Amino acid sequence: MATSNLTGRTDLRRRYARIEPCPKTQIQSAYFAGLIDGEANIGVYTFKNLPHPPRARPVIKVDMTCEKTIRALHAYFGGYCGQKKTQLRNQPQWRWEVTFQRAREVAKTIRPYLITKAEAVDAILAAIPAARVRQKNGRFQTKAIA
Repeated sequence: MATSNLTGRTDLRRRYARIEPCPKTQIQSAYFAGLIDGEANIGVYTFKNLPHPPRARPVIKVDMTCEKTIRALHAYFGGYCGQKKTQLRNQPQWRWEVTFQRAREVAKTIRPYLITKAEAVDAILAAIPAARVRQKNGRFQTKAIA
């Protein structure tokens, strides 16, 4: 962890960390699916106050006090991992979060193992039917995701 010399506070928030998700096995996928089924907040949100038409923003996020578990989710699926702001009397909380296409990839991986949050994951899978892929010329092309 990097510590600032000026304030002595630890910089724990690393947005958009560039780590590649590790190879997935069925046992690990089932374990993380159970964790997400019990602890996660899964939803599809919309941006309404913008000049363009509203669009869906699927989100899967887990908040816990155990840093190791959050780091394991981050190493397995990628996404955002960091510490939440809490009051001084509370234990530090950690958050793992994935949005948009990465949320769709996670939802697709864990869907066979879910019980409680199966409908919410189905909503995520329905919210983003295709991915936008950047071509060599810099333009985007819509690519269907199976």
